[in-house]
Amino acid sequence: MSKEYIEREALLHKIRWASSAEDAVMSVRRMPAADVIRVPNTGIGDVSDGYHTFNELYHHRAVLFSVICNLMPEKAWKSKQHDTGDMYDGMFIVGIETLEGQATYHYDIDPYWDMFRVKELERAPKWDGHTASDAIERISTLSWYCANGERREGADND
Repeated sequence: MSKEYIEREALLHKIRWASSAEDAVMSVRRMPAADVIRVPNTGIGDVSDGYHTFNELYHHRAVLFSVICNLMPEKAWKSKQHDTGDMYDGMFIVGIETLEGQATYHYDIDPYWDMFRVKELERAPKWDGHTASDAIERISTLSWYCANGERREGADND
C-alpha cells in the first residue's frame, strides 16, 4: 500500500505563502504527516484496514442486524419507502423498536431484502431523529429486554 503524507491543498497553501524556496521546503517539512489510503479502482467498499474491507463489515452488520430483527419480528419492520414516501435508489430501510426508540439501517434491496423476515410496511414509521450512535446504543439495550418488552430482573443494577 502506498502512502502519501500531505493533502494537496495544504501543501499548495504553505508553498504559496512561503517567502523563499528554502522557507517553502522547511514549511512542508514541519507539517504533520497523515497517512492517506488510496481508494481502489473497484470503489471505497474495497478499502481495507488490513483485516476487513468496508464491504465485508457492511455485510457483517446486515447479517447481525437481520438475526436480531428475525428473533424479535414483532418489534421489527422493513419498508421500501421512508415515511415521507422517498427512498434512496435500490435501497430499503429496516428498523426495530426498542423501549428507548427506533434503531434503523438502510441496505441494498439486493441481496438483503429477503434476509429480513419481518413485517413489510408500505412506509416506514416516522423517523424519531435518532443518530447512528443512538441506534447502536438502543440495539444494545435489547439484550436487557424479553420479547414482551419487560426489563429483566437485575438490569437496573448494572
